[in-house]
Amino acid sequence: MRKAGVMDYELFARNILDAIRDLPVSFEVLSDEFGEIRQQALRIAGWSENVYVKVPVITTRGELSTGVIRDLSAKGVKVNVTAVLTIEQVCAVQRALVPGTPAS
Repeated sequence: MRKAGVMDYELFARNILDAIRDLPVSFEVLSDEFGEIRQQALRIAGWSENVYVKVPVITTRGELSTGVIRDLSAKGVKVNVTAVLTIEQVCAVQRALVPGTPAS
């Protein structure tokens, strides 16, 4: 986005949402810290009903973000989990999003 000259992420996103009202649109969090991921995701989700928030499955430190994913989902945020690379990550995300999913 920087290469395209986007200086204001929210303004850019809201312009897209003005044009696309009836289809799902994903915007990603830009943080790598769980607390800030939560805050950004809640803010982004509030931009429109058709917004899905892209959350990385792991941080750059290799920490699974399933707790954040579970919290956001419980708050009604439509989550688009990004960079799911292993079956273990897929299972962890499923457990975070689907209550009652077995641990293995």
